[in-house]
Amino acid sequence: MSVNVAVFGVLAAVTVASLLSYTFATPKLPVYLVDFAVHKGLEEWKFCKDLFIPMSAQTGRFTDDELDFQKKILYRSGLGDETYVPPWLYSKPQYFDYAHARKEFEVTCFTAIRDLLNKTGVQPRQIGVVITNSSLFNPTPSLSATIMNHFKMPHSTLNYNLGGM
Repeated sequence: MSVNVAVFGVLAAVTVASLLSYTFATPKLPVYLVDFAVHKGLEEWKFCKDLFIPMSAQTGRFTDDELDFQKKILYRSGLGDETYVPPWLYSKPQYFDYAHARKEFEVTCFTAIRDLLNKTGVQPRQIGVVITNSSLFNPTPSLSATIMNHFKMPHSTLNYNLGGM
């Protein structure tokens, strides 16, 4: 019985050592950042952060303590007066619906992706994988599928839509 335990222990140690050496000794394929692009909001989307608290208070949905908390978060967030917000979020009435959320996604993401493709000279047909991540907005069709359809990427392009993270 003790021989079996010893043999098992040796085999386990050899297996762990083999896995560790394989993990650290195997060369990793490099990943390159070719370029990047950032969406710069439309001029009419500029929003002064000093307008936020009065607008939030006017809704009547928040207590004074909640407004104080919002103010702390707002001024500690690093957002400045060059922050861009879709106008339907501060218009009267405000729109918090699917159509406006999709429009915000399309305006911001399509512009950034188009700029990136133009900067790099990459054609949509050359892209093999599209990965998107959105914590709150997870529509059908997915954001990654929407990008693929908009830019007419091939059906062989893999797409991953991460949500709720």
